[in-house]
Amino acid sequence: MGVLETIKGVFGRKDEELTTVSLCQQINSSMELLLQKSGNLNDSFGEEKAEIAKLKEEVEKLGPSKEILAAKLEQDILGRLTTVSFACDKALMGKDDGEVKKSLYHLKTGIQQRLQLQ
Repeated sequence: MGVLETIKGVFGRKDEELTTVSLCQQINSSMELLLQKSGNLNDSFGEEKAEIAKLKEEVEKLGPSKEILAAKLEQDILGRLTTVSFACDKALMGKDDGEVKKSLYHLKTGIQQRLQLQ
């Protein structure tokens, strides 16, 4: 056995052995964290909390897709989740300027677009 084969045998993996987390799984776990964080928002954010809970149910319907557009939308959704999370952080610090509602709208739009590809 040559050196190259030895290195591949030690460090290489077959495709079926690779365990990667799909973008859909990342979206689901990020959405779960956002749902938990939104629970700390005060009562004036009742509508936003309900929308986050509804969107959590929607992202559970997302299934993996091999389409490039689906992957692009999923990456956009992850970015939008981060934006909503930051907006919630600002709201928790008392600096709400409507950012939670605005960022939630963009997240909802992204999720709806991705769901249409199924």
